Amino acid sequence: MPDPEAQWQEHTHEGMTHNHRHYHVTHNWSLHAGGFQHLSAAHEHEHDHAALTHAHYPHKDLAAEHEHEAHIHDHVEPVHHKGAGAAETKETGAL
Repeated sequence: MPDPEAQWQEHTHEGMTHNHRHYHVTHNWSLHAGGFQHLSAAHEHEHDHAALTHAHYPHKDLAAEHEHEAHIHDHVEPVHHKGAGAAETKETGAL
């Protein structure tokens, strides 16, 4: 069986700050339903990503792929504002 990782390309994404719509799904216990229900929500805010080097199948359209993939955002401090002595990048989830 061929190794799918053989087709992956290692590359680097520069750190960035941008804005796009985020979708969230929460699991909520419902006595009426007798189980968990999925509740969806969406919002927009500016957020950043630290620089990242990783490997996967080549991107076809990075912006569209990023907009529709699940990834973690820091809602406590969505954008790291550089101050005196601040680190150059903020540790964030994968891009």
